Amino acid sequence: RGVLNADSTAVKEEILQMIASYLSEEGYTCASMMLQDESNLRKADTRKEETERRQRGKTVKRAILDGDWAEVEKFCSKSSIKSMKNFLYCVYKQQYLELVDG
Repeated sequence: RGVLNADSTAVKEEILQMIASYLSEEGYTCASMMLQDESNLRKADTRKEETERRQRGKTVKRAILDGDWAEVEKFCSKSSIKSMKNFLYCVYKQQYLELVDG
């Protein structure tokens, strides 16, 4: 009996991801991309990224509702968020209003 379950979807995806990473690192970018396309790895990566994005959104929402401005500031200092001027305006406006009100 083997250590890995060869029928496991997660195991297969992990092996394919390792092969795709190896191909990419060795300069076989097209082969890596074709493998990812044919095995739907990109869709799995997109789902994973979407799940992580949702989780970060929930964390920030909870921090805003709890008034944990240090956590919100840490989130807003990331380069991907700095370009979201409308979001930053709303966050800092809320922080200001709470400071004035409090």
